[in-house]
Amino acid sequence: RLSVVIRNLPISISEETIFSALWELQYEAISVTCLQNYLKVPIPIVAVLLQQSSKHIYSLDRLLHCIVSVEPRKPSTDIPQCKNCQRYSHTEKYCHLPP
Repeated sequence: RLSVVIRNLPISISEETIFSALWELQYEAISVTCLQNYLKVPIPIVAVLLQQSSKHIYSLDRLLHCIVSVEPRKPSTDIPQCKNCQRYSHTEKYCHLPP
């Protein structure tokens, strides 16, 4: 699967509209998620999960009458922290300590 970020789409466009527009352009989208900042306010960035066969999406520059830029999604650089024991490098799902 291929995970990309589409920038500069207005926040008023719904996820379903973006999903159907990508399928009309022959991009095999699996999911579309509009991102939010830490205050839960929508931002003009959309995360899209695509089939591996849609690698030509990086050449997309217009979508829904908007000029957009498509970039690969960057993985998180934060070290995972457990919400159970507050230690680093593992998560609550893999924690073996009692709560």
